[in-house]
Amino acid sequence: MLLEDGKMVEVSETLNVSASDFFDAIIESVVYDACQATGKNIRKSHLKKGFSYSKKIKNSFGKKENSRVVIQEFEAPSIYKVKFEGSTGYDIMTYKIESLEDEKITVRYSEDFISEFTVEGKSSKMMEKLNNKRAQRRAKKLLKNIEAYIQNKQNTEDIQEEVEQ
Repeated sequence: MLLEDGKMVEVSETLNVSASDFFDAIIESVVYDACQATGKNIRKSHLKKGFSYSKKIKNSFGKKENSRVVIQEFEAPSIYKVKFEGSTGYDIMTYKIESLEDEKITVRYSEDFISEFTVEGKSSKMMEKLNNKRAQRRAKKLLKNIEAYIQNKQNTEDIQEEVEQ
């Protein structure tokens, strides 16, 4: 379901990790993705507002197409905003990270899809709501998976330190 100028997803989650660890996990993923897409050695220091690369992604119809990925905002460790530009429109994903305590944050994740195509009618409104609920569940799961990745990585590092001592 493609929406015209509509916010598709917006979720907020409290996670038990630090803001810097969460931001670093996002950046680690972006570096990996950029390296895979370009075949070049991309470093964290390359990432900043305006950084872009091209990659193949599946569109809403399941076909692979070229997409341009552009970082729109990059302020460690509080905001990461990226735009995926494709032939059918563009997707903007934003992570806003707010520290609550040392190892506790609130992440506000939003995803907007702007498309050239629109569908009208009662059935399209029902599908829009259904797709929105699915996207919200997917976004919450994504945030929880990032939290689990960070915690697992920290536990592994703690075990390695104990073995070395």
